[in-house]
Amino acid sequence: MPNGLRKTVLVIMGMRGNSSREHLAEVLSAVAGVRDVDVNLHRGRAAITHEARCTLEELVGAVLRAGYGAALFHGAGGEPPPAGGTDAGR
Repeated sequence: MPNGLRKTVLVIMGMRGNSSREHLAEVLSAVAGVRDVDVNLHRGRAAITHEARCTLEELVGAVLRAGYGAALFHGAGGEPPPAGGTDAGR
């Protein structure tokens, strides 16, 4: 990515509708170093473009404090990781 930016994709657990999606986008946008957030309700994912100084722990922590679960997206072919063991939170 240009200018040292990174992209992290999180699997999000617990979103129930557009209000959850909008709330999560606001929460993640408020994390220092975050430049762009795209939350996809139907896929249950959040794609975050951020500066290198912004850590995975900060992003997941923000999601957890907002009342949702989060895991780093590791799936191949567009599938989230299997349930159990990889989620942080819920």
